[in-house]
Amino acid sequence: SNNSLPSLDSLETSNSFANLDTSNMSSDMSFTMAHTSTPKRHNTQQTKPKPHKGKKNNIRRSLKVHVINCRSIVDKKLEFNNLVNSTKPDIVIGTESWLKPKHHTSEIFESGLGYSIFRRDCIKQVGGGVFIAVRNCITAQEMPELQSECEDLWVKLDLVGNKSLIIGAYYKPHELDTDSFTEFSKSLEKVSKKFSNVWVGGDLNLPKMDWNTTSPSPECKHQAFYRQVIETLNNSNLTQMVNLPTRESNILDLFLTTNPTLVNQVNILPGISDHNIVETKSQYIRKDMLPKASKNSPL
Repeated sequence: SNNSLPSLDSLETSNSFANLDTSNMSSDMSFTMAHTSTPKRHNTQQTKPKPHKGKKNNIRRSLKVHVINCRSIVDKKLEFNNLVNSTKPDIVIGTESWLKPKHHTSEIFESGLGYSIFRRDCIKQVGGGVFIAVRNCITAQEMPELQSECEDLWVKLDLVGNKSLIIGAYYKPHELDTDSFTEFSKSLEKVSKKFSNVWVGGDLNLPKMDWNTTSPSPECKHQAFYRQVIETLNNSNLTQMVNLPTRESNILDLFLTTNPTLVNQVNILPGISDHNIVETKSQYIRKDMLPKASKNSPL
């Protein structure tokens, strides 16, 4: 496609592990990168790069996503807006917003930043709440039919010349919150039946999960529940990409994707709460990268 989205990063296919581009960040920016990890590649076989036949094959688009646990964005409006203005993510997946219906979106998120805001507030109790912010240049649509009775939120992105991309936000308030995760499992089942290109970010509060082995650690007191979580994610074809701590020594804030080989970079940035921020850069699937689909295949 000749259409392009100027706000999105361009990556050369010959260098899929591009360094974080800080050229558009202000020199006095207070948010600096803490840690970077390189996602594991499932295919270690090396192949010679194919010669480029033109710009269409030379450029792959990528989206920068931030997963942020806010612990009250109401109290951190300035910090959040400064962060987004400095790092310019394409998508922000927020948990623990602590927003309630009395909080108008325009009061919290500066309109000048250029994002469409989707919210699901936690009405029944103090705290909680999730949101997804998407750059205005990307066509985004909330998908309430995919939600369940937990703190989840789903948005569909329609990218020019590309396959539909589903973005999910999920917050599980407690480690052993079986009710919440049972509901979230229903959402994942609905999503995976309709869509094959899915990214989910959020705080799943699984401090005793060893994501290197994708198994509960020996000292985990809820082994069966942790194994249930792993089975559910596997059934949804989701791979977890974060392998550095996001709060103290624990990996609580996660980025899950159905296409792990398209994740170029996972960074850990200083957060606006007691959680660090997960930053990912992922290529997305162009229609010319897809095999010809049958009529019954997911969107």
